[in-house]
Amino acid sequence: MKQQRQKTIGTGLICLAAVGALGTIPSFLAGASASTASAPACEIVEQQRHGNEKIFEVGKIWSGVRTMIGAAEPVRGQLWVAYYDADRWITLASVDAGSGRLCRTRLKSRFTGWDGHNNLAMAVAPDGSIHIAGNAHATPLFYARTQGRNMASVQETPLIGRDEGVATYPTFLKDARGRLVFLYRSGGSGDGRWIANRWAKGRWQRLGSAFSDVDQAGLHLSAYPSPFTADRNGVNHVAIVWRRTPDVATNFAVGYARTADFQFWSGAKGPVLMGPVRPDQIDIVDQPGEKSGLLNSAKLLMSTDGKPVIFYTRYGSRNTDALMAARKTATGWNIKEIATSDHRTSIEGEGSLPGAPTFSVSPSGNIANVSVAFPKEPSRSFQLELTTLSVVKPGTSPTASAPALAPQVEKPLLSAPSGLANASVRSQPVTASGFDGHWTSRLIWYAQSLNRDHAWTCTPQFPQACSPPPSPLLWAVPSSAHVPRR
Repeated sequence: MKQQRQKTIGTGLICLAAVGALGTIPSFLAGASASTASAPACEIVEQQRHGNEKIFEVGKIWSGVRTMIGAAEPVRGQLWVAYYDADRWITLASVDAGSGRLCRTRLKSRFTGWDGHNNLAMAVAPDGSIHIAGNAHATPLFYARTQGRNMASVQETPLIGRDEGVATYPTFLKDARGRLVFLYRSGGSGDGRWIANRWAKGRWQRLGSAFSDVDQAGLHLSAYPSPFTADRNGVNHVAIVWRRTPDVATNFAVGYARTADFQFWSGAKGPVLMGPVRPDQIDIVDQPGEKSGLLNSAKLLMSTDGKPVIFYTRYGSRNTDALMAARKTATGWNIKEIATSDHRTSIEGEGSLPGAPTFSVSPSGNIANVSVAFPKEPSRSFQLELTTLSVVKPGTSPTASAPALAPQVEKPLLSAPSGLANASVRSQPVTASGFDGHWTSRLIWYAQSLNRDHAWTCTPQFPQACSPPPSPLLWAVPSSAHVPRR
């Protein structure tokens, strides 16, 4: 059987929180004119060696709370990255691994709160332009772009100029024809619709709404999509957790949809409809109802026979935390409880949710490598056969080798200093496009954990939590990578 090629597209994280973010300082209001950043400052930095990697320090990054960094490697050995610097301003940097040339420019947007939703995203368009978006949680969207790989050309500008005042979850993707798409939520949790735009002929074009903010009865809701997964034909598949209000306890159902162009959507077999689509217009995979422990952290893989398999957590058969897997069949969705906790976590409230069940899944042919961490219990790892949803005992089934550039968190290049609140070393992969494809290098830094989007308080146990020292932001390039000198 020909193996199904799949790739996960997007920022990779769908946070658990809702509206109520602390304020940010946007660089513009919707409809404002574009502004140009200051001239880049450049220097030559020395590389270091660590194992089989070459290490470059890009700069200092704020470590108050973990957020995603926007990064891409459009040319092998040339990093572009957008991050919050030591003073929390968005800084755009480029590093050339061949020459050691590092250039940085500070943009006019500052992260002023402690909101774990204020991620940054980056994408390289087919025309070579570089796009940066983020620093928003139900606040005005920050957006900037360059003309090719020319940092001096970066401009901060409205995306289109409407529906950008209350934005969250900036996500870059591509459609089945390889065109760059930008998806984000306009509106708050429990009352927000997802908007799709396409980059064409040097500007963004509005495609329309993807997911509805009301159900068939006219009641408000919000969609929380998983990272999108593209099949070998470029069709994007997504799992959707539906929520009623900003309270995570009102997550009530898991759905499934697919699209080739982000304008027309369908379930596994249903009619193709123009967005925005409601829960009843696509597949309902599981509907446990509110207060069921359902988290909006679903993930989706494709089995080798082209069927979607969806992973998510909710309360299981013992009314404790559980990890579920659901696979599409000819008669519906086959749902199995594949991991069960001895404890029940209270899943309720607003803001980024610490102390909740977490899991990761990665495909190896028709096997999913699964790792799950339930609160108060050691993490566990196992393999799942994607056709039967049967747990495979270690060593009984062949698996593909793990990606050579998988984050090596077990051997960090730095460690978080004492005095911070639940700080850990972060490792984020970098791809050529910034959002899909094979990993080419990685970024490493440390940051404190989530705190329901509130500031950490300095305590005798965590004396630096309220005013954390910045972390070095390191770029690790495999020594085996051929990097031309420029």
